[in-house]
Amino acid sequence: MGGRLRAAARKGDEAKVRALLADGADVNAKNRNGWTVLHYASYDGRAAVVELLIAKGADVDATHSSGWTALHEASWYSHAAVVSLLIAAEADVNATNSSGWTPLHMAARNAKDVDGWTALHMASFNGDAAVVPLLIAAGADVRAKNDDGETPGDLAARRGHPAVAALLRDAVADRDGYQRPSPRAPSRTGSRGSSRVSRTRTWCAIARVSSRTASTLARG
Repeated sequence: MGGRLRAAARKGDEAKVRALLADGADVNAKNRNGWTVLHYASYDGRAAVVELLIAKGADVDATHSSGWTALHEASWYSHAAVVSLLIAAEADVNATNSSGWTPLHMAARNAKDVDGWTALHMASFNGDAAVVPLLIAAGADVRAKNDDGETPGDLAARRGHPAVAALLRDAVADRDGYQRPSPRAPSRTGSRGSSRVSRTRTWCAIARVSSRTASTLARG
């Protein structure tokens, strides 16, 4: 029954999810990777199903094998409505995964400041060849444009940082063939496996946008 429940949740079939729960399906059952139904619904941005699962007693702070909660999943994939529901249900906004990332860290990787600059824009402008690869590995948008229409690659080239510009060109080419990883076998590496020092440098790069993102998460 667990498999059917997960499938219905991923499809956003609220009626089917409700029926399966009424028939005795365990709302907090986990698969072999530790994923609950709430993880799946949050991953896919199924807000109505998430709301139902919370009402039926889903554990909003349950973690899977990588230490991610449902809020981590929703934040990573920018599902604002789901983020709002989980925060309203008192999900732990400071929960850390196995690599020390909170939901805010995940959401902030593509957050913009008042000039449309992301953390990757800032690191590229400064030619930071250590931080740029970390942000790219974390899923930062390499094609994001600031208010002047410049991408991180544009800034790196304009500022005379050829090595960083080359990294960004390669990342754009790689993303052309990118497919979202399956939740059955999460593939989130790069900065999450980096040293504490490297992560600290990354957080410094996103400091200017984190407070703005925190307000966005709170508003949903």
